[in-house]
Amino acid sequence: GDCLGSICGRQAWLLDGAERRAEAEAWHLQAVETRKKEKEGANVGWAYALWQLGQNLRAQKKYQEAEKALNQALLTYRQSAGADYPDVAWVLTDLAWTHNDLGKRDQAVKDMTDAVELRRRLNGDRHIETGNAMGRLSDLLNQQGRYVDAEKVARQVMDIGGAALEPDHPGRAWDLNRIAWPVRNQGVAEKDAAKLLKAEGFFREALAIMKKARSEKSGDVATLMFNLSQALRDQDKVAEAEELNRSAEEIRRALRSDDRGAAADDLAAVAERLLLNSDFDQAEQTARKALTIREQLYPDDDHDAVAVSLNQLGQVLSLLERYEEGEPLLRRALVIRRRMLGDIHPETIKVLRN
Repeated sequence: GDCLGSICGRQAWLLDGAERRAEAEAWHLQAVETRKKEKEGANVGWAYALWQLGQNLRAQKKYQEAEKALNQALLTYRQSAGADYPDVAWVLTDLAWTHNDLGKRDQAVKDMTDAVELRRRLNGDRHIETGNAMGRLSDLLNQQGRYVDAEKVARQVMDIGGAALEPDHPGRAWDLNRIAWPVRNQGVAEKDAAKLLKAEGFFREALAIMKKARSEKSGDVATLMFNLSQALRDQDKVAEAEELNRSAEEIRRALRSDDRGAAADDLAAVAERLLLNSDFDQAEQTARKALTIREQLYPDDDHDAVAVSLNQLGQVLSLLERYEEGEPLLRRALVIRRRMLGDIHPETIKVLRN
């Protein structure tokens, strides 16, 4: 039978969070139909439900169905809230990746460019959200093999961040990392030794900044070690590459080795089940215990497990309508996810939308 759009959407959201995509799809479809009936004509609630359905379908690799849902969401948002409604930028971003999945490469770049232009109109040329949108465009261009364009846009992103970030800020390390990849990929494609050496320099600078900004045993440092090792292997600098790989693996093993980590994982899994059963009060208590353990294990917020717990507890508090308590937790989770996974990673976008 029918359910309230908000209830259907909430259940779909929880199932998506538990990676139960097929079950979530059925709830998304109900939410779309319910939201459509709630008001005559186009409305924001209907547009949002279509957008969430599109995300779910793309996660299941149902790209043609996702394209249809996202195009309908885009049209509905524009009809109901105007072409410059903020959510339009996110729908355009999801459409871009969906079109890229379908091999519609030029359309994908157009969608992502339109998202950047909308961010410029909403936030200005130098705003961090504009920079983040440009970063996603750079990543798309790099994935398509358009390395020169990707590097150019990545440098523009760094220029935006440079005005706001200290020289040793970890965000600057990730900006350098973003520039390094298209330079490295172009060097590999063209067998250009100068490009490969240039990419190595960017990766080295990024790693040096991250070591200053965070513990030398942090997950971020390990990630950048792996990236630098790849650049070294490209140049047959095998000995140093293997040493870096060993060091990075040691960091990762140390981060995984504490038994308290397993206990936190178990608590988080219990909290997820409680959420699905709508036992929100007990879910809050359990999620708090998991977060406390993970904060003790990773006091510098340098592990994705902290972001997972922050996001989980933020969700619970939102469902309990305690928004003022939940928002700071979600903001912390977003900072960690952006730093560790980048702006376009599905887990980063999930936190941002929460």
